[in-house]
Amino acid sequence: MNQEQGNQGIVVSGGSFSAEMAVAGKNSKAIQIKKIAGELQASGKEEVAKLITELLESIEVHSSKVENKEEVVEAVQEVAKEVNKEKPNKLTLKSLLTGIKDAVGSVAEIAGKAVLLQKAIALMTGMPNL
Repeated sequence: MNQEQGNQGIVVSGGSFSAEMAVAGKNSKAIQIKKIAGELQASGKEEVAKLITELLESIEVHSSKVENKEEVVEAVQEVAKEVNKEKPNKLTLKSLLTGIKDAVGSVAEIAGKAVLLQKAIALMTGMPNL
């Protein structure tokens, strides 16, 4: 490795690497997908937990195609927090989910998962026009 350029990734040599979370690169953030899903599952929202997990994983896999990835991830995390409330704010959910769909709409692999999440939350909250 050229020392002048510096390390821009993770280098593992002679052994193994195991972690709950790991980040690499400039301005990277770790997302605790398991924690978010676990909280939702504990409150009986398994389907929403599954869909949020799939959406976050898809965003990570296709992150190079998402212009404002960090903001999208934060919005998904806010959706998870709002859905987990005893009485979720439907207007907040609608705004967040619409923003997420708009932000990832050009990435088919992610957009489909965002739509599925929106439909599941609409059913759960009794908001057919979510």
